[in-house]
Amino acid sequence: MPCATFISVFEKDSIPLFVASDGDGKVQWRITDKVALPADMTNKFVRHESCRYNESFRKPVVAVVAYYDRSAPQFVKAAGWAYQVELPAGNFVEINADGVDCLAQVGED
Repeated sequence: MPCATFISVFEKDSIPLFVASDGDGKVQWRITDKVALPADMTNKFVRHESCRYNESFRKPVVAVVAYYDRSAPQFVKAAGWAYQVELPAGNFVEINADGVDCLAQVGED
């Protein structure tokens, strides 16, 4: 039974999903799914934390958002690409990006 998930952003062309399961009393991480990023990532980046679907944080969501600045609202809309993590299967399911927004994080000056 999966007990945790981790979405990696360390690959250039895709996003792997790692799921931890409890096997023989030991937590074992494995890649259970991978989804390709959009071909055109110009002025866009991946957000995988603090994203919500239909204003809910119930399931992990990964999305592509456009670059934003300090004048951005608290939440920024996904830029046409979003996936939700489905457990216990441990896979990405494409969702309607119109319902996805991510908490805007602005770096310090």
